[in-house]
Amino acid sequence: MNDCKFTGRLTADPEVRTTQNGHRVVPFTLAVDRMKKGAGEQTQADFLRFEAWDNHADTISKYCRKGTKLLISGAARAESYTDQSGNKRTKYFFLVRFLELPPKPPQTQQTQPSDQSQQIRKTPVDVTVTYDDDFAYYDEQDLPF
Repeated sequence: MNDCKFTGRLTADPEVRTTQNGHRVVPFTLAVDRMKKGAGEQTQADFLRFEAWDNHADTISKYCRKGTKLLISGAARAESYTDQSGNKRTKYFFLVRFLELPPKPPQTQQTQPSDQSQQIRKTPVDVTVTYDDDFAYYDEQDLPF
């Protein structure tokens, strides 16, 4: 089973790109903390590469900025290619399947925010993605926000 979960912060503002087939993609890097061995409570950041496609790309570009904390579940992928010098290279990244955003900031009005605004916004998707660019789609109206 290829299922990985990470919590981290965006290292830069997300930028949407569009493929020749009209699919939207947001490549981004997440700074994920890990404990240093033998160092007690010290942490060290790993900078991991991710790709979010179509509706996930739209959600990240609309609601996230540099420093936004995300919970991501995805699949590890490896793609081989030949660079300009003729050397074979492999690119490793994670394909976003599930994305959890932080709660909305509190309201500045005098009224109390509803219980619903305090809940964590989620974009769950049960997606099976193959390596031949076959993507699963879902209706944007199904998003809870």
